[in-house]
Amino acid sequence: MIDERLKASKDLETDVNFEVLLKLHICGAAAREFQKMHDHFIQVNDPRRCLDLYKDKYCSDFKDLFNERDQCQTKAEEFTCLCLRPALEESVAHSLGPDIVDEMLTGENALQFSTRAFFQYSILKHLLSEFNFENYDSYICSYEKFVKNWIFGQIKERFSKGQKMFQLEDKHLKAINICRELGDTLVIPKDALSAFMILNNAEQEQFAHCLKTSVEEMEKSLRIKFQEGVDAQRKLEQLRIKPQNVLFKRVFGCGKQCPFCKAPCEAGGEAHTDHCASIHRPQVSKNSICYETNQTYHPYKKYRDIFPNWHIPADPSIEASDYWKYVMAKFNKEFAKKYDALPAITPPAWKLITKEQAEKSLKESFSIN
Repeated sequence: MIDERLKASKDLETDVNFEVLLKLHICGAAAREFQKMHDHFIQVNDPRRCLDLYKDKYCSDFKDLFNERDQCQTKAEEFTCLCLRPALEESVAHSLGPDIVDEMLTGENALQFSTRAFFQYSILKHLLSEFNFENYDSYICSYEKFVKNWIFGQIKERFSKGQKMFQLEDKHLKAINICRELGDTLVIPKDALSAFMILNNAEQEQFAHCLKTSVEEMEKSLRIKFQEGVDAQRKLEQLRIKPQNVLFKRVFGCGKQCPFCKAPCEAGGEAHTDHCASIHRPQVSKNSICYETNQTYHPYKKYRDIFPNWHIPADPSIEASDYWKYVMAKFNKEFAKKYDALPAITPPAWKLITKEQAEKSLKESFSIN
């Protein structure tokens, strides 16, 4: 895997010594993580720790057995609190991420995640509406990070309003059929299960009634907890499956960027051979250097000799997008300061472009009516 990543980074000049040091560093970090996992496993499964954890319960059970007391109510409550509740909370937490993804793909504003091209349009439109240089700089220089933060912001905005987050959690709370419907997804802790398995002087019908009552009370308690729980952002940050990462993989595509302007590839499918972008940026917005030509000049019209996987059709109008003209005209000095360079010499007509014209140009570039 390390060798494959090194081969993919053609612009890095490496030698054998560098590769050995890199592999030692990565393997050393992995070894420390495996050691932590091993230590955690030993601690969790330590017999003495497990015995101490349920010592009081075992003592109480022994007294009930010795005195031949009915344990129906006690054991029903123990099973609900120690087994069902943790398992149900884990199941809800595990299901919430995919549920949020489905909601984002089918609910309000789902169109912005429908295709990669429309996703790019949505981001560029958002940037234009906010029109902040720091946002554009982050989008250009840290595209992946910016996109993930933007998606997270969309999810947060969607689920911070009303009771949408609670509704997704609440649909998993069905007291009567909870075990039958979630039998394949509930993972009941074995330690807690073994702690109440001894049931003395109990009739099945009586225990079933007590268990049903305890489960109904648990449902009410969890519903209150979910409804009055932490804010949406904190819940999103604590999810097992991060919806922003799932959505990101769906719309991010192959991750390749135009070698000249760093515009992201919008080609569909996972195994496409040619990369393309609907709208390209002015080269002045790109702060990286092209290493592929080995510092030798090469005609632009023969770009496929160097980048055979990119398809960049010639523009017969010889006109750049009004969208990026507008951005460059407004943030020319900011880009120059950011890249420690002189401001670009832009045509006077660029400064006359309005925000409305920039948005119209954006729609035309992505064929949005």
